[in-house]
Amino acid sequence: MSRLVVVVVVAVVCLFGCGPQSADRSPEPSPSVGGVEATLPPGPATESPGALPTPRFATRQGPIERSCPDPFAPACVDGYMRLAELLQPGVDDWPARDAATLAALRELRHPEPGSASGGAWAAEWADVPDGITEEQLASELRRRLGFDALLGGGEVEVRLREGDGGGAEEEARFRRFELALRHPRLGGFDAAVRLPSVDGPVPLVLVLPGHISGDGFVDDVWTGLAGERMAAEGIGLVIARPRGADAEAVESAAAVRLLSAGHSLIGAHAAEAWLLAGAIEHLRAEGSLPPGRTGLLGHSSGALVGNVLCRLSASVERPPLAACVNDLYGDYFKLLCSGERCWVLDETDPRLRGLRHPLSALAGLPTLSPRPPYGLAAEDGSDREVERALEFFGARLR
Repeated sequence: MSRLVVVVVVAVVCLFGCGPQSADRSPEPSPSVGGVEATLPPGPATESPGALPTPRFATRQGPIERSCPDPFAPACVDGYMRLAELLQPGVDDWPARDAATLAALRELRHPEPGSASGGAWAAEWADVPDGITEEQLASELRRRLGFDALLGGGEVEVRLREGDGGGAEEEARFRRFELALRHPRLGGFDAAVRLPSVDGPVPLVLVLPGHISGDGFVDDVWTGLAGERMAAEGIGLVIARPRGADAEAVESAAAVRLLSAGHSLIGAHAAEAWLLAGAIEHLRAEGSLPPGRTGLLGHSSGALVGNVLCRLSASVERPPLAACVNDLYGDYFKLLCSGERCWVLDETDPRLRGLRHPLSALAGLPTLSPRPPYGLAAEDGSDREVERALEFFGARLR
């Protein structure tokens, strides 16, 4: 599939839209919507967090079982449902909570006259003041996403296994690997690795795709993002596999449930990506992957996760990401509604809406500026935006 086709396919999905926070306090009421009294947990405590938790990684041997062979199956988001229960133990009325959450989100989409802006999320719905510092932004991101709670829970199991290649000709250019992680709270998730067949250090780019077209999307990403070109220039890709990224009912069920638990799906996705970046460094340190620097390439809703991740990376003493390229910014609120039926997309977190402007800014980050167009697609159909991204990664990661 050509790069242009890949861009068009993903754009068709993401034209419809392309979400966390945490707390353990008593629920607060939001305005009644359609006769439903929406009751939601508020944001987490307001004190500034300290250093980010340092995940403990442990390499395991043995076969790799894909966490989600069918990315659109309802069972694919079971891990997120379990995560909600771990974050809010003792809840026995999840359907009622989910209905209240959806009602509150619908009101934000079309607020009733005179209703409070932001509803149950009013404290974080408003824009933060101009002049927020990078340190304050990173602190607010962690607080609103409940990031520390998502990362906690214990040891992260890491498995790396070489996959079946495409024959000697392909192996002369690159090798295929599977990377699988299992986290006590986030469950199992995985990524496809394409490692160039070169000696010495190898820069790696962690790719966060948006909504996907099926299990064959890895090859689409490889083609659409000039993977062969990257391999030829000694750059490898680690392509994250989203769970349930169908932009429909499966994704919406997970997004609503995590919002009902005081967190969000975009927060879970950010935590998974953070752990993938950490696992790459862990595997480099033990010699399972070649040494080198790591960058990030976010596309569509993956870029919205990438915007969060790059800010968090830049806030720590040893940033795991040396370069970021993200092709989209947004307001972190997206519902697709038809009549009384609504789907909540993975980017939705009303508590991030107030941070949308500083999150879209590029200053202070190791990022490509100006921001590349969606899908790295130049208006004239040329490859100049792909070239620009490749040059940027080459300069920052070597």
